[in-house]
Amino acid sequence: MSLSKRLINTKSSADANFNTVLYTGNGSTQSVTGVGFKPDFVWIKGRTFADNHNLADVITGVNKYVYSNLTSPGLTSSNYLTSFDNDGFTVGSDNSSNKLNEEFVAWCWKAGGSAVTNTDGTTTSQVSANTEKGFSVVHFTSTPSNITVGHGLGNAPSIIFMRSLLYSGNWVVYSSTTGNAEQLTLNSALASAGSAVWNYTNPTSSVFSSGFTNQGDVLAYCWAEIPGFSKFGSYIGNGNSSLDPSGTVVAQTITTGFEPAFVLLKSTPSGYWGIFDNKRGGSSPGSQWKWLWPSRTKTENDASGSGGYSTLVDFTPTGFTLGNDASNDWNTLNKEFIYMAFANEF
Repeated sequence: MSLSKRLINTKSSADANFNTVLYTGNGSTQSVTGVGFKPDFVWIKGRTFADNHNLADVITGVNKYVYSNLTSPGLTSSNYLTSFDNDGFTVGSDNSSNKLNEEFVAWCWKAGGSAVTNTDGTTTSQVSANTEKGFSVVHFTSTPSNITVGHGLGNAPSIIFMRSLLYSGNWVVYSSTTGNAEQLTLNSALASAGSAVWNYTNPTSSVFSSGFTNQGDVLAYCWAEIPGFSKFGSYIGNGNSSLDPSGTVVAQTITTGFEPAFVLLKSTPSGYWGIFDNKRGGSSPGSQWKWLWPSRTKTENDASGSGGYSTLVDFTPTGFTLGNDASNDWNTLNKEFIYMAFANEF
């Protein structure tokens, strides 16, 4: 089956755990359908106007959201995301999620539904976990000292996004690539930097270690790698400087073992994060998938102030390729990059 035909296949999957949906704001209330399952984590971004990234999850609750691009702890609004539904979610009139005549994207994950109490760590956590597909939402209360926190996955997470829900501050990111003595920052282009936030301890199959002290209520999104569904890894940028015997540029090829539906990229040196998915942009091999920036309010593919980007990110049956341009945040020569990739289930 051709890639273009796969992209227009919107038949839902009873076993689906990730999907991207697109919708147009109506400025009032609307049910967004076509997700294919009841999501427990929804990440919404306006595509055609500059605004914040808005993240909502089943534990934080409806009408509450945090921003991936800001240090503020989030807001409560009765007009934002008002319910998680069997085939999607409902949004109110808030411009961030339903601005009239503007285009939106929503990335949706399935966790484990309502939270359960987890006592695996030295502190009690509230966890919604999808053990089969390696994703959990975790809430816990920080203390003045280092603690361990149960994540409920049954496998060690490779990626953790964490922030305080009480105080302003950065999102801290754990990656198995950069290790337990480093942190990345989701809301900025900062390089990976030395940090004690993970208490210099790798996550285990039951807990992660937190040196995120005196932060009040804390939110963490945790992902463990599941072969065939998710892949979290790294690569070294080639700047598209490789040539085949005929002199043609050879694209950078990343193998995930499945056709991706979503890819997030970040250089471990300084550089912006970028999100690509299989619903925005290209419809055939060689077409450009459109990006959004998790740390910026910019519209889709707005590269102003960033040096300009024209990289072609192409999803393949076994991974993705990066080609066409060396002056970008996602394939710079000799830079290390991390990536998160989730499989196309639709």
